Amino acid sequence: MARYALYFSPISNPAWLQAGNLWLGRDIRDMREGQQLRVTDVAPKVLHTLTRDARRYGFHATLKAPFRLAEGYQRADLEQALQTF
Repeated sequence: MARYALYFSPISNPAWLQAGNLWLGRDIRDMREGQQLRVTDVAPKVLHTLTRDARRYGFHATLKAPFRLAEGYQRADLEQALQTF
């Protein structure tokens, strides 16, 4: 049975996109590592290690964690509901 999740990614908002790229040290548009933000009292190596997992997934917000559709519903129903929303 398929699982679905809903995420928001700031690709269309330049300010949020740049903030996410700097925080994670990765450009989500082309998946290349880049310059990472400096945080006072946090060594760059430590910040790089702390954001390793997040860098893998990119800068996003989870709106709805992974879920399965209720019995009787199909992916098309979910897509229609999201379009309506």
